[in-house]
Amino acid sequence: MIDKLIAKLNELHPEIPVYSDEITEEERLANQSFFIYRNSNRYRRGPSGRGLFRELDLFYVTVEQKEIDIATLVESISEATPLFFSTSEEDFGKMADTDKAAFMVTMTFSYPVRKCFA
Repeated sequence: MIDKLIAKLNELHPEIPVYSDEITEEERLANQSFFIYRNSNRYRRGPSGRGLFRELDLFYVTVEQKEIDIATLVESISEATPLFFSTSEEDFGKMADTDKAAFMVTMTFSYPVRKCFA
């Protein structure tokens, strides 16, 4: 699933690097825009109430204020992977340990990990 997510991000935005949540400080400082994905430890019940879904966060961070079409990105990811889009949020602030302002969009997806509870 992560491989499909990375492939879709690289297909749609080949100029924007993709990192896991273990991005290094050098990588963070070397790039003006990047994606970070992270499997969260948040779980929820599925629509039927019997399945278990895990949440995955996808962050788009840009110092250069590079705009991307979030709606198209979310739709493409949902079509190419088993990820279901839940919500998005945006933030604007300073990047840690720098004086650079950054814009960040957090997109939350979920995917099934268990089909039913007894």
